[in-house]
Amino acid sequence: MVQKGLAVAYLGKAYQRDEAEARAARRGLWAGTFQPPADYRAEHPRAP
Repeated sequence: MVQKGLAVAYLGKAYQRDEAEARAARRGLWAGTFQPPADYRAEHPRAP
């Protein structure tokens, strides 16, 4: 999924190369603008 640009590499370095290839080829999520989920959650904290 990461290689096809359909997921973000979160499990350490295991999928970093696949993500880099997807980004370079502008596949899936990387075809346009994309905000990583961790960044979104940091900007939009849930109310307790």
